[in-house]
Amino acid sequence: MFIKTVLLLLPLALLSQEIVWDNSSDVRVSTESYETAMREYVEATYPDKVTTYKANQKEQKSYTVTINDLMWQDNKEAVTDPKNWQTSKVYCEKLDFAGFSDWRQPHLHELVSISDKSRPERIKMEFKNNMSNGYWSSKEEDKKASVFSFLTAREHHFPKTMRYYTRCVRKK
Repeated sequence: MFIKTVLLLLPLALLSQEIVWDNSSDVRVSTESYETAMREYVEATYPDKVTTYKANQKEQKSYTVTINDLMWQDNKEAVTDPKNWQTSKVYCEKLDFAGFSDWRQPHLHELVSISDKSRPERIKMEFKNNMSNGYWSSKEEDKKASVFSFLTAREHHFPKTMRYYTRCVRKK
């Protein structure tokens, strides 16, 4: 987003300096040349921002899945380190991943929406990382919370102190 903003505002900044444009010139700059020049300028002027932007884009492409306007975490964290319900909730709230910090624990119906009973893994094929044991949802009642199991493709209720996996989600 930062790079897009810079590319949008850069021509205005250039015009505000003492550059005189006139119509008498026959020199034409192709869109490709212009975009190359702008990209080189941004990369030279803001190397740290560009590096962060590229890393975020790589994470988004490689380690997230977008289905129905929801972006799902799909990195190794989704299949390692089972957590209790409270730790899972806090983990998602504090997650800064793929350039976003608005992650949350999914609602039960959202977990159900990514299940696929026709597949042995019982999760949509876009997902690379999955544990069939179960994932915490945000649905809770007193000392229990809902876990969605991809093994059974069903909701189960367990004490919040038990350890299950976490797959965070955010609105696209």
